[in-house]
Amino acid sequence: MKRVLTIGLALATAVALMAQGADDEKEFEPGTSKRLRWYEWEKAIKRARGYYKPVLLYLYGSENLDFCKAFETEALEESSVRSAAGKFVCVKFPASDKENREVRKFLKIEDGAVGVYLLDCTLKILARVDDAEDLEKKAFTKRLKEFGKEHKKFARYLKALDKLWKEAERAQRRKRIRDYYGLLQKVVEFGKYIEDERVDEANKTIKEAEQAGAKLLDE
Repeated sequence: MKRVLTIGLALATAVALMAQGADDEKEFEPGTSKRLRWYEWEKAIKRARGYYKPVLLYLYGSENLDFCKAFETEALEESSVRSAAGKFVCVKFPASDKENREVRKFLKIEDGAVGVYLLDCTLKILARVDDAEDLEKKAFTKRLKEFGKEHKKFARYLKALDKLWKEAERAQRRKRIRDYYGLLQKVVEFGKYIEDERVDEANKTIKEAEQAGAKLLDE
């Protein structure tokens, strides 16, 4: 009799634990974490570019619940992770909804690609984390900090380039041609440090001017 009761109790306990596990799985809804300050996409773009801050983009969904759960209920519960992530402009939205499809298309992210993406302030994706094992506290915190450190260097060059470009535009408007081309030459030199379409544009303008000058001399 005791043996029957013991077996019955064990079975009941096992069933209860399985039911609890199923309930826990049902209760978790990806994308509900409020442990970071999340921005809407349009506001995030303005803040990232205006303050030269990197972007942490979290795409969540049922396609990878294990990752979402690890990120929201484990990684973001760690103060060190939140502190490092707080240096980013944080954005989150579903990995496969229609509303944000154009944003994913712009970023060249496939629908359903759940993960954490790290972008520079020009919205270029430089890193992706989509494996729950990579969310281990120390490793993930270190990765965020290192990304932030590298982005600071990039931001310094970008900020200087922005200032230089504005000066070049001002010189062009005021028809200070010598100053204009001198500033464009400085813009071209930034190509040693960062990739920016303005570097290519400045280089093209200078070459066109040189060709036009050579043509005049030939005539």
